[in-house]
Amino acid sequence: MTHYLKLAFVGRECPVVLPVPEEDAQRLSRFLQSPDDYCRFVELSTIFGQVVWFNLQNIRFVHFLHEDCPITDVELSAIAPPGAVANEEECEFMEGLWNVHVWISEEKGPLSVLCLPADEWEGVTHALQDRDRFCKMTDEDGEPIAIAVSSVDLLVGTEPARYPEYLLGTIEREIIPSPLEA
Repeated sequence: MTHYLKLAFVGRECPVVLPVPEEDAQRLSRFLQSPDDYCRFVELSTIFGQVVWFNLQNIRFVHFLHEDCPITDVELSAIAPPGAVANEEECEFMEGLWNVHVWISEEKGPLSVLCLPADEWEGVTHALQDRDRFCKMTDEDGEPIAIAVSSVDLLVGTEPARYPEYLLGTIEREIIPSPLEA
């Protein structure tokens, strides 16, 4: 059974749907029922091992969905563990890099930054955890981007070296969460 989170954000017309491991869906459900734990961002993963951060302050609702059919024909066993490389020859140049997709409040689609160095990825996730005013990263052209943390609805990070090239293409095109009609 595949578990999905349908996330509806304030000011965003269409919700975003994420395929997640059952454990992450259960953990989020327990977290949302706990009155004592307050944080702005929640970290989860997709069933494909992507790292997901979403802003609780910008959420209208979370719908927990269950489907009997798989989301895609992706071989999950082909995905390498975090920090590992799926295919040494194919992925050597991608090692230590992240593809980052950021859904910013009231923007239609995500801002995508490809090949972000791991140290910048860590800086972005620390900015979300620490409730900094801005998270900063550098785009593919070497130009800096600063995003107000409070305006981040959702952030998805994919470590390309973990995926065979054919699989990464599938995930980046089809599996990176995209707005769906409610």
